Amino acid sequence: MKNRKLYAAALAATLAVSAFGTTVMAAEGTTNFKYQPGTAGPTEPVNPGDEESSANNWMVTYPRQITLMDSNEMKDDTVATAATIGQKLEFTVKQRVAGADGSSAVTSGNVGTGISVAAGEGTTGSWTTASDIVMKGTTKDTNTVIMQIADAETTKFVNKADTLMTLTHETDKDSDQAFAVIKKDQVKTAVEGETYTVDVKFTFTRGA
Repeated sequence: MKNRKLYAAALAATLAVSAFGTTVMAAEGTTNFKYQPGTAGPTEPVNPGDEESSANNWMVTYPRQITLMDSNEMKDDTVATAATIGQKLEFTVKQRVAGADGSSAVTSGNVGTGISVAAGEGTTGSWTTASDIVMKGTTKDTNTVIMQIADAETTKFVNKADTLMTLTHETDKDSDQAFAVIKKDQVKTAVEGETYTVDVKFTFTRGA
């Protein structure tokens, strides 16, 4: 554990279920789009001249808020489908302080064997067994909808504390994606007019 440092950040996912009128001739609906960028990583200072070798000189950018919609519901249990219909969660590691070359690309001196990204339970999180994440209604938390997160290669739905991906200094491996989806058959049981939310805490760990 000598060279392993943990950094945690929370992502809030919101599912909005819209209500449809049946007795009016005219209707209107509002679609709300939200995006909050975030970063997580060491806060210790980086000595001038040490930018390429400092183990403190990295940070991960990640989405702090994701909005899920009915179209993000899985129609089957095939995890590969998540990459097609899911909301993308993109993670990128880069230097906090660019070196003399002006580039923010990390080096092995910055990230060691890589920064692993794991998903866990946030302050309002509610994971059940396996990969189910319970989103609770904001007006009545007995109203629930289940979401899931597919790993970067969409080979499985992740369980709590599973590694989603490992970000390294290698070309094209400093950025990767996961996908958030609503579990199959959840939309039809959702309560009209309700909003469902949950926090997922991501942990970033530097390898030796």
